[in-house]
Amino acid sequence: MIDFLIILAAAATTADGIGYPSAATALEALKARGDVAISEEGGWTTADDKANRTLWSFTLPGHPAHPAAVRRTVVMENGQVSIRMN
Repeated sequence: MIDFLIILAAAATTADGIGYPSAATALEALKARGDVAISEEGGWTTADDKANRTLWSFTLPGHPAHPAAVRRTVVMENGQVSIRMN
């Protein structure tokens, strides 16, 4: 599990991975929006961006993969609903 999170952390540092240059930049941008619900639970910060059908998860300081972000977006692909995860 930790190896998987470390890979996610590495992917999160590229703009094509999550759409922001870093996990911290993404979290700050989401916090600045009034339509995104931010919460903390179980060592993670989550951001629910309903307008874009996206759920974000960010590690907190002290987590082995920090700083890392995971972006899950509901998309329609080939006529089927699926989740794209970056």
